[in-house]
Amino acid sequence: MIRAPRCILFFCAANIVWAQQFLINTVAGGTAPSSASSALQVSIGDPPRVAVDAAGNVYFGSLHSVFKVDRLGALSRIAGTGRSGYTGDGGPALAAQLNYPDGIVVDAAGNIYVVDRAAHVIRKISGGNISTIAGNGTSGYSGDGGPAAAAQLNGPTGITMDPAGNLYVGDTGNNVVRKIARDGTIATFAGNGNQGYGSDGVPATATSLNQPQGVSWDAAGNLYIADTNNQRVRRVAPDGTIATVAGNGLADYSGDNVGGTGIVSSSGDNGPAIKAPVVLPTDVAADQSGNLYIADFGNSKIRTVSSAGVIATLIGNLDGVPPENGQAAASIRLNGPTGVAVDSAGTVYFTEGSVGTGSGLVQSDYMVWKVADGIFTAFAGTGENSYSGDGGPAVTAQIDTPGGVAMDSAGNLYIADSRNHRIRKMTPGGAIATVAGNGTAGFSGDGKSALNAQLNGPSGVAVDPSGTIYIADTNNNRIRVVTPEGIIYTLAGNGNAGYFGDGGMAINGSLHAPQGVAVDNLGNFYIADTLDHRVRRVSQTDNIITTIAGNGNPAFSGDGGLGASAALNLPVAVALDGPGNVYIADQGNGRIRVVSQSGVINTVAGNGNSPSSQLYNPSGVAVDRQGNIDIADTGHNRIQQAFPGGIVTIAGTGACCYAGDGGPASTALLNAPFGMVIDPTGIIYFADSGNNAIRQLTGTASINASIASVANAASNLTGPVAPGEIVTISGVALGPPQLVTEQVANGMVTTSLSGTTVTFNGIAAPVIYTSAGQVSAVVPFGIAGSTAQVAVQYRGQFPAQATVPVAVAAPALFTADYSGSGQALALNQDGSTNGNCPPNLPGTPVHASCFPAGLNTLITLFITGAGQTSPGGIDGQIQGSATASPVLPLGVKIGGVDALVLFVSGVQDEVAGITQIQAQIPGNVQPGPAVPVVVQVGPFSTQQATISISQ
Repeated sequence: MIRAPRCILFFCAANIVWAQQFLINTVAGGTAPSSASSALQVSIGDPPRVAVDAAGNVYFGSLHSVFKVDRLGALSRIAGTGRSGYTGDGGPALAAQLNYPDGIVVDAAGNIYVVDRAAHVIRKISGGNISTIAGNGTSGYSGDGGPAAAAQLNGPTGITMDPAGNLYVGDTGNNVVRKIARDGTIATFAGNGNQGYGSDGVPATATSLNQPQGVSWDAAGNLYIADTNNQRVRRVAPDGTIATVAGNGLADYSGDNVGGTGIVSSSGDNGPAIKAPVVLPTDVAADQSGNLYIADFGNSKIRTVSSAGVIATLIGNLDGVPPENGQAAASIRLNGPTGVAVDSAGTVYFTEGSVGTGSGLVQSDYMVWKVADGIFTAFAGTGENSYSGDGGPAVTAQIDTPGGVAMDSAGNLYIADSRNHRIRKMTPGGAIATVAGNGTAGFSGDGKSALNAQLNGPSGVAVDPSGTIYIADTNNNRIRVVTPEGIIYTLAGNGNAGYFGDGGMAINGSLHAPQGVAVDNLGNFYIADTLDHRVRRVSQTDNIITTIAGNGNPAFSGDGGLGASAALNLPVAVALDGPGNVYIADQGNGRIRVVSQSGVINTVAGNGNSPSSQLYNPSGVAVDRQGNIDIADTGHNRIQQAFPGGIVTIAGTGACCYAGDGGPASTALLNAPFGMVIDPTGIIYFADSGNNAIRQLTGTASINASIASVANAASNLTGPVAPGEIVTISGVALGPPQLVTEQVANGMVTTSLSGTTVTFNGIAAPVIYTSAGQVSAVVPFGIAGSTAQVAVQYRGQFPAQATVPVAVAAPALFTADYSGSGQALALNQDGSTNGNCPPNLPGTPVHASCFPAGLNTLITLFITGAGQTSPGGIDGQIQGSATASPVLPLGVKIGGVDALVLFVSGVQDEVAGITQIQAQIPGNVQPGPAVPVVVQVGPFSTQQATISISQ
């Protein structure tokens, strides 16, 4: 028996049209507050700096937005959507995207200038519209003497304006201060670009600065610079020379009687400012009387320098009390101020942002504070970075670094709102509420209402069929549960960080920063015990904990063996499929691994952990009903889908940060996606953690899936379909965005491929390949009747449908280029490929060799659509050495002459539905390179193709 080339099943791959398959939208979080009656009633994020205008309005940037608080204390958002990016120039500022707005200054006309730090630009808000006035959006140091908009900046921070309207920017990454003149040109005003400390008393452009941040202009024409990493504040006089006005360059002061230790160090207060230690100053502000205010970040103080050069502390006492309204400023303990501003009345406003110098010395308190007449009060913010919205729509709520997500049988979505130390629930109607955690990090509340309990950085969540919620309470080293009645308990972990307790009660064991949890239908739950580098299982029947994967060694090993003997590296998420296999996001190894029910572990996606590897720091995994594995490819800012034989991107371009809602998921921007879950209809929900959002991927099949045509796969012609015929179904949103070819299991082509299923009159068809624009399948041998309803369904969405006529046979010849015309796919008697092609010559492109057949020799042709077989065809079966033959008689005409048919059969190693015919070329045929050939099956004929015949 002749075997066909193993390529027939892939005949139309070159003609596949790939199309976008998912739409993306945000369903929770990702926004910033737009307005409030009181600035103290909203979460304002992490403002690094603060500004005040001549009218006493206060401004700050945070949550990728710019906010204004008027003199009555009412807050409004004046720029930014709350979603990071760099868009919107020329349009409304409220529709623009900013990327970590930092310093702000307001001119006399009310125009607002904002340092868009991570975008490396300066933007202007005027009349409600936004534009870029400096920086081309790429980091670097160029453009002096030319247009500021064409120049390069590098992580700018502070900004100020002189009375003439010229702007000065702390170009931090370039170690300079740049001047943007009113005519739009840019120049370096201070610093020579070299990082370090340069001498005083020289022209400012001749000295070195070290990561300068805040800048401020005084009434006398001096520019003050927070020369942060030089531990100094410096002044550029009107004549252009530079001098130090505060700080001795030594980072050696942390307060008198530091922390009550008895160690005493001089603060320098009430003495010359240039002899006092000023540690990592991040901002400066000058008042109308010539006094200078310094955000002394490293000393956790706001310092003042009088016009006479004497330094003092306005606020910040390391032995003082925590921030409390109405207290004397001198008694308040601060935590690293980063921004400072002063109004015309002498009221001082400051922030304690975690951005600061990036030194890690502080964690923001998420507020703006003020000091007036020596009294300390809160001015804006609730003290939570991004938390709001309970009782209202989830899409306008604030969440903070969401981790895992889960869904219950009623369609409620649960969110591990990690940095808010809460678990929140979004109903199918879109309302959000807290179901566990009071927002204060800690451990308390077991046996009581979950709403009053303390959680600490929960990263994972799961729900069992009864509605019990399982929480990976990461920083408490525990797994906790919330009953349907709302009571919280600990089920695993004794609170100690470590690995202990296998074989005993889970509550007595030790976990180490567990980040993921999953539960099966029997109530057994599985823990990604992250820093123990293990996955552990707790039995529902006796609460005994055991390890199912990971030997504790952070490495990669063990595939093909028992999971408990393998090495994992930072497992962060677990998920289960229907049969109970456990999937692991093995983050440090850049892999998704699966532990079978028999305990054997293998890799199903990923080949290492680097920016160039298939996956990079994957942090989430979920399995749909078709067995496709969806992956939060965190480091690549993508959602990937793995299936046997491949992996495709279904969301994200790979770039940061936030864009694309309402459009194709493939063109969207994501920011560190984390946990994910798939609902029964195939909709994917994932935590876009860096964007503080929950986003949704909806297959377009549920919106506009359609079938345009059903054609014979060999001829590409439409018409009746027949039992066993291979067809191509073309349309929109039929499958995944990229081509996926057949999956063979137990000698059968499967009826589900990458989430795509095809039926004819309800009978499942073997799927040969699938893509968004085209699917190929084998018509079931059991089809009957005069018409067939064809339905293509992708990921459980509403199927695309069409009606086609049915015939007992619909034969067509496969052709060499699978176009349906021209040279037939044929084998000569010696097994060579039939055809008339030039030889492979040196220096010419290499092609497959082909040869004409001789008269009276044998030729083998291949068709599909021959109808029923004997023995009866088995849908999807890969043929062995014994194959089925069509029941209808077959004939062959070559050059118009009947040829002798020697045998007709199925094709070994090919799917049932492909038929081979061996015939003898008549001796009286006129030879030539394109001799017509037609195959007849019963009363039905194939299209005409050609073969090559020589004398």
